[in-house]
Amino acid sequence: MLHLAQVGFFKPIIDRSVGSGFSTGSILKTAGLSKYNLGNISNYVPMALLCSFLDNTERRHGLNGFLEKFGDLMTLDIAPDFRDLIIDSPDLLTACRKAANNADIVFTNEEAVFHIDGAYATFGSYFYDNNLVGHSHVEALNLAMIINVFRELLGSDWNPLEIYLQQKSFTGIESLLTDGHKTKVYSEQPYTAVTFPIELLTKPIANYCQQSYQKESRPKRNTNLTVKINRLLNSNSQELLPSLEQFANMADMSVRTLQRKIATEGSKFSTIINQWRFKKAIELLSNPKVLVKDVYKQLGYSDVSNFERAFRRWTNTTPGKYRNSLSS
Repeated sequence: MLHLAQVGFFKPIIDRSVGSGFSTGSILKTAGLSKYNLGNISNYVPMALLCSFLDNTERRHGLNGFLEKFGDLMTLDIAPDFRDLIIDSPDLLTACRKAANNADIVFTNEEAVFHIDGAYATFGSYFYDNNLVGHSHVEALNLAMIINVFRELLGSDWNPLEIYLQQKSFTGIESLLTDGHKTKVYSEQPYTAVTFPIELLTKPIANYCQQSYQKESRPKRNTNLTVKINRLLNSNSQELLPSLEQFANMADMSVRTLQRKIATEGSKFSTIINQWRFKKAIELLSNPKVLVKDVYKQLGYSDVSNFERAFRRWTNTTPGKYRNSLSS
């Protein structure tokens, strides 16, 4: 099957190789990439040719894996289409969900992995049709991208709790982690991913998204209804949350128009409400002064059983068990 890879993913490798004195022209020609326009990082090339290029580059220049040499290059900058999707996200939860829904932007044989299980979240990638020689380099560099992007969004000292590798092992994986890390690494897993506490999903992402590409990419603040609705939900003091009709009335537009405008931002009203409730639940349950039995009222649920069902759907555990896990 034909699978594609975005040029931006490997263009920095070409540029650094040239800067290091490596001869890349012949390798690009041998791999069949020289006939493609590699000047536009949004272009695509066949995955088979990229894998051939990476494999030939490693062998020709005697590299022992790619992570130590090129891992630091794997940032949001290399995938502008992917970057533009998530830079306006108010929190990591929104960014992860947007990324998971658009995983094939960089590789067409990639599926995103994003799930929550109890107190922990997992985000990563599953590659299918990955038997090409050299594909292990793609997966290793993609792991570097995942970790680097999390650091761009959360802070430069972030390390995952665990790393799962779809492959047997990646040479140089320690180069992706900071000194003193306590990250556990497991190989030959169903996917390549990182795990972290779900509290991080509720945190506003770092100033990266506010400082970078502000003029070029970010929508104007006064056009983002998702952000406005979240702000109104945060300031709501009633036990019942405003309905779709009430928000439409406040915005002086019809319900259909409000739904259409929210859709252009890549969301739905029900999704906004559910994500806000999830984040607020984690925030409240992290506060030992708040009784578990009182949380549902602040989330706008009519009774505790509805809240408990929703929380189990979000996290695969109960609010009480989640609270207990925080102190263990």
